[in-house]
Amino acid sequence: MRPIWATLLMGLFLPLAPAALASTTWYVNGTTGSDNNDCKSPTTACKTILHSVSLARSGDSIRVAAATYIENFAIGVCSLKNANGIMRQRPSVSNRR
Repeated sequence: MRPIWATLLMGLFLPLAPAALASTTWYVNGTTGSDNNDCKSPTTACKTILHSVSLARSGDSIRVAAATYIENFAIGVCSLKNANGIMRQRPSVSNRR
């Protein structure tokens, strides 16, 4: 028989599992990458940080390889109101070329 505290812990953390499973790791390599790649592995990395940021969603990770990146962009947060009138915040990226 499982202790009650184990059942309670599973009840608390099980709803978080889908979000953890849904996250993606994006890869950037300024030397060997290409923005035409899928950016989902070190061998198919993006060329630019900006491209990887445009692919990423909340909860995702971006791994950037050592290289020189000459990019000019800003990452901020914008607020959106959905059809139910609920405010949501999400990152916004603007290219400053």
